Amino acid sequence: MTRLVARLAGLMASALVAVSCAPSAPLLKPTSTLDANKGIVFGRLAVDRNGERVVTDIHRNLLKPTVTLHVSPFEGVDKLNTNAWAPGKWTVDASLLEGGDFAIVLPAGSYYIVEFDYLDMYPSPAGGLLAARSYVSEGAMWTTRVKSIFRFDVRPGQSTYVGTVLSRFEGGTAGGITWDITVEDDQASSTAWFRKKFPALPEPGKALMVKTPY
Repeated sequence: MTRLVARLAGLMASALVAVSCAPSAPLLKPTSTLDANKGIVFGRLAVDRNGERVVTDIHRNLLKPTVTLHVSPFEGVDKLNTNAWAPGKWTVDASLLEGGDFAIVLPAGSYYIVEFDYLDMYPSPAGGLLAARSYVSEGAMWTTRVKSIFRFDVRPGQSTYVGTVLSRFEGGTAGGITWDITVEDDQASSTAWFRKKFPALPEPGKALMVKTPY
């Protein structure tokens, strides 16, 4: 498990800069078609907080519980983005109130998750934004004790299921939060959502996102 050392006040300022500077990844539309130079990836973002799934707006804050992933092309471990003020190339958003499903279109290639941003996961006034990078060494602004990279591939001319990215939080903001992420295989449910929303596209394949410790 990872402990988020710098909380809310320090994270909010830096992560909001990152969020504001990265464009959203192109969303898949019902009229989208497959392209030989691009591909489609879809899946789900989910959060468990103290053993309970965050699926409703129980806090009644002004904002909706949302997970945002910053993603960039993967060019090797030596070229990971370790600048806390620099976002990924694109962001992928998923509202937990709407199931957390996402489907995006990107140029074919290999990608990694630069940063995980969590909006409105805890009751006000301690809500706001939590942010972390899974591959940054302990002592940096975003702290992890076991470095790991989350990678996925965009296949040219194909749609691919990449899994449910499940984040687990334990504890509260006053005493620190432990944080862990796994990639779950919920293909049947996600594919049913995908087929209903995009019926004109061919049957998708599967290549789960890979978490690689190093």
